[in-house]
Amino acid sequence: MKDNTTDEISPEKAKLVLGEDGIDVTIDEAKIILDFLYLISEIVVDQYLNLNDSL
Repeated sequence: MKDNTTDEISPEKAKLVLGEDGIDVTIDEAKIILDFLYLISEIVVDQYLNLNDSL
């Protein structure tokens, strides 16, 4: 799924941002959260593009 681009948010940055909102996670949990978010965003973009292709 991921193509290892440099535009990704690091797990350390995700942990920091979540911590600022009072959500304490480990680095491993941050990796899981990021993987999930990247997957969901990929699905949403694919669905949007497929919808527009069918019009």
